[in-house]
Formats: sequence, C-alpha cells, structure tokens
Amino acid sequence: MRSQRLSDCGSGLDGGSWQIWIDRGGTFTDLVARDPHGRLHVRKVLSEQPGGGGDDPSVEAIRTLLGVATGAVLPADAIRELRLGTTVATNALLEHRGAGTDRRIELTSEGRGALPTALVIEQIDRCQWISHGDAAAIRRTEGRDKAERDLNNRQGLVLDEVRDQWEQKLYEMDAIYLRAALPPEFSGKDPQRQASATLEQLARKELLEKRKVPVPGLGFPESP
Repeated sequence: MRSQRLSDCGSGLDGGSWQIWIDRGGTFTDLVARDPHGRLHVRKVLSEQPGGGGDDPSVEAIRTLLGVATGAVLPADAIRELRLGTTVATNALLEHRGAGTDRRIELTSEGRGALPTALVIEQIDRCQWISHGDAAAIRRTEGRDKAERDLNNRQGLVLDEVRDQWEQKLYEMDAIYLRAALPPEFSGKDPQRQASATLEQLARKELLEKRKVPVPGLGFPESP
C-alpha cells in the first residue's frame, strides 16, 4: 500500500483530524494513518536516528505526515486518535539485553489515585516468568545484605551474638548483657557504652530492630 503525497490532498491540518497508529520496532518505526477525508497513509522511518539526534522517530513521522516543521509542536486538535505499540521492550526482555547476569526486570505502574507500585519478575525460560515480589522490599533486602557485608569485625561479632541469642533462647539483646559477651579487644575502656554504640549502629543499618523496654522501678528510658 502506498501513501499519497500530502500535496496531492491538501494540507494535513485542513478539514478535521487524523487517526494515527504507530508500531515502533527495534529497526524501523511504521506509521499508518487515516486523514480527515478517510484516505490511508503509510510512513516507515528508522527507529534510531543516525548520530542519535533529533526527536523520537514516531513524533518526527507524525510531523512529516501533517506537514509540520521539524522541531515544531504538534497541533493537538489535528489528531483525533493516536495509538502506539512497541516491541522494543519485549525484545529486550526476551534477549536479556542490558541486564548482564541479572535477568530480573522491574515493572512499574503509576497507579490510579494510589502510590506507584513496582513488581520484579524474571524469565526462567522462553515461555515462563516468575515473580520476586515488590521491588521496594527487594531493594531494602539487598541494601541490608550489602550493609552486612560491609560490617567491621566488632559489628559482625555483635550481630552474630544477637542472632545466636535470639535463635537459641529467644533472648532480646541489650547493652548490659552484650558487654559481657564482647571479647576484651572489642570492649574498649567503657564496655557498656561500646556495646550500646554498636547496637545503635546496627539498628541504623536496619540489621537489628530497636525497641524500648521498661527498666524495673524506672519505667521507659528517655529518648537520647
């Protein structure tokens, strides 16, 4: 099917509005349009412009269709319907381009009257995908994993001690108990203060949960 030249049927901005359908592929972007008189037009342009300059090829194809100058704003009242489909993202998912060894993909929705949501999925074979869950939760977990890998020797020792006490005895660690468990080389001149400071550091890294407990006869301690 061949498109008619705009000069053959007048300006693209005359006589009503256009319906435009676009398919953006990895190599070419194809456009099919129906002008205000019901005639069909076809355009094919490169999806990647030489040198990487210029506007999106879909936008430039519409400009040529409507007879609008390069770089000019498209007249919204000249377009009644615009639909855009693309295989670029689908091809990237299937070919794992840009993902390195991590084949997970994050899909984000803007939502409707709600906060944006993001889901992490992974392709395990050509026809099967699995979900890893909420992207924000995954980032928090990965952040904690990195923080744990970066701990110094004292912080790592304290974290192991806290976990052992919880897993073996369901005991919640405090600085008073911890000061006795720290080896001398990690306790410093003020063992309880050193233990308390290390627990605070681990809590700020979100590797421990911190909560206030009442002191017998004194109630809850004041916040620092």
